[in-house]
Amino acid sequence: AALDQTQLKAPFDGIVAEVNGEVGEFVTPSPVGIPTPPAVDLMDTSCIYVSAPIDEVDASGIRVGMPARIALDAFTEQEFAGRVRRIAPYVLDLEKQARTVDVEVDFDSPEECQCLLPGYSADIEIILSQRTAVLRVPTEAVLEGNKRHQ
Repeated sequence: AALDQTQLKAPFDGIVAEVNGEVGEFVTPSPVGIPTPPAVDLMDTSCIYVSAPIDEVDASGIRVGMPARIALDAFTEQEFAGRVRRIAPYVLDLEKQARTVDVEVDFDSPEECQCLLPGYSADIEIILSQRTAVLRVPTEAVLEGNKRHQ
């Protein structure tokens, strides 16, 4: 019975990312209102997604299920297809930043995620509408008067 009380059991399969303790150290639950680091950081890598802040002005046009493109800094030559899976039900107001809404995007092809590591830097581009057989001009190439759009 005493040995059974010395084991930590995870509620899911995963990879141990960090151990925040030492052999022989006692681990106790956090007192109310005083956060303490977990004994073990466990990552579930079976469900990779991207979370990104979207400016509150743009968030009103986004819906769950909309298509998205995912770009990862680690894979500069590759773009991944995705879909909006969640839009936070609140606006974040962080100091010295714009007010934003967190948006989560799933990868359309989970098999492409085998080579991805949690924590990669990523950008998402949510596709609000599409048209076929049209000329696409990058914003940087559009001039208004004598000024280039940025």
